[in-house]
Amino acid sequence: MSWYTGQLALVDTETTGVNVFSDLIVTACVALVPARPIGGGLRDPRVHSWIADPGVEIPEAASAIHGVTTEHARKYGRPAVEVVEEFTAMCALMLSQGIPLVGMNIAFDLSILDRECERHGIKSLDVRLPGGLMPIVDVFVIDKAIPEEKYRKGSRNLTALCEYYGVKIEGAHNSDADALAAGRVAWAICKKYPKIAE
Repeated sequence: MSWYTGQLALVDTETTGVNVFSDLIVTACVALVPARPIGGGLRDPRVHSWIADPGVEIPEAASAIHGVTTEHARKYGRPAVEVVEEFTAMCALMLSQGIPLVGMNIAFDLSILDRECERHGIKSLDVRLPGGLMPIVDVFVIDKAIPEEKYRKGSRNLTALCEYYGVKIEGAHNSDADALAAGRVAWAICKKYPKIAE
C-alpha cells in the first residue's frame, strides 16, 4: 500500500495574518481520511474543525479572505488556548501513529501553531514528538520539486494547484475546504507521478 492510499490527516489553519511570529489562529481543521478500502471506493473523511476567539481584533483584510470577523469569532469561537491545545494534541496523535499530516504550505500552519503553543504555555509538537515531526506532506513543496513541473509558469497557490491537477475546491480559504482540497491535490499528484506515490 502506498502512503497516499493509507490513513491521512489533512490539515489547515486560517489566521489573523501571515506573520508566524505575531499572527494568531482563527480556524483550524484536521480531516481524517481512512485507508482506501480494498478494491477502491470512497474514503469519507471525518472532519474536526475549530474556531477560536484569538482575543484580538481580526483585521478586515484577513476577514475578507477567510470570512471570519471579530464579532463572529467572539460569538462562536472558543478560547484560543483550548483550540490550540486540542488542535496540537490531534496533530501529535496522528504523527505518533505514523499518519501523515498533509497540507498546502504546511510549514506556515505548523510554524504558527508552534508560536501559538509558546504563547499559551502549551507543549508544542516537537516536545510531544521528540523523535521528529514526520511524516509531513506539503503539496506546495512536492509540486515545485517534481522535475516535470519545476519550471511551470503561473501561480502555485492552492486554487491554482486545484485547477492544474483537476481537483475540486469548494469554499477556498475556509480551513475545512482547504484541508480537503490539499488532500485531493496530493492524491492527484500521486496518480500522475507514481514516483511520488512510492
